[in-house]
Amino acid sequence: MHPLCHLSITHKDSRPALVGPAGASQRQPRWQGRRFCGLWLAVGLLAGLVGVQRVAAFAVCGNDVCEATAIPPENSQSCPADCGGTLPGDEEPAVSSGTYRIPYKTGTLVEVTNDHLTHEPETRIDMVGQAGDTPYRIVAAAEGVIRFIVDDFSENRPGESPCNNNYVWIEHPNGEWTKYSHMTQGSVTGDAGLAVGDHVEAGSFLGYEDEVGCASGRHLHFEVAVPEDPEDPIDAEGFIRGGSARNRIPRICGILDQTLVQDTRYQAASCEESAACPAGMQCCEPGPGSCRQCIPNGSSCP
Repeated sequence: MHPLCHLSITHKDSRPALVGPAGASQRQPRWQGRRFCGLWLAVGLLAGLVGVQRVAAFAVCGNDVCEATAIPPENSQSCPADCGGTLPGDEEPAVSSGTYRIPYKTGTLVEVTNDHLTHEPETRIDMVGQAGDTPYRIVAAAEGVIRFIVDDFSENRPGESPCNNNYVWIEHPNGEWTKYSHMTQGSVTGDAGLAVGDHVEAGSFLGYEDEVGCASGRHLHFEVAVPEDPEDPIDAEGFIRGGSARNRIPRICGILDQTLVQDTRYQAASCEESAACPAGMQCCEPGPGSCRQCIPNGSSCP
């Protein structure tokens, strides 16, 4: 059996023993879990046809290794609700149809602390300002209309419920919405002077980076989603209805593969400025209408 997928099959009503590989709590590449666990799950289901009543396999779900059981085998498998991932055969998260700028003021050096794979739940992005004008200014990732604002809270509440996050949701012309969380109390309605229904351009100031709500240190939580119902898109705490299936992996202009990568630093710039670099390069020092320093794709800004 491949070391990435340990499967145990037991008879009758005894619970199957599930043994993960060494360091199984660390994230494995999604394709590995799919390729090998899918094979062994299929073997297990075949065994069920000859009298085995329980089969078990694990799949990589977010940062966790989740057990899938079938009782009897014809039942469908699904990850636990709190696992935040997919089992072999499930759909991969979709990529955004829109392309977005890094949602910080142009010129700000930003580090990605959780990318679309390492964030729990997946597809969201955590990033933190590292250099530039402070306090770090959060900006709209694309043109749109502000649909929701909460900026009344001031307390940092990691792990608490309710989170009492401050956030902004923006609806974009392409049908996607973007969310910006943990900003400073009053900075959206006060410092930025924004209200629900206001139209914003890409790069419009939204508020200041902070650690309000369920945040482990100051940062911006950024996500892209497509609501099931634009008339009733979020719940009472500001989370998208329909869960992770409604979220999209953000495509970001001016960077390698348009994909933000954990532990990599980028310099925020408009999509027009980012596009000023030649093919194979990304902007690391934006200027008005141009880019003063282009670096090879895949490199981290100094």
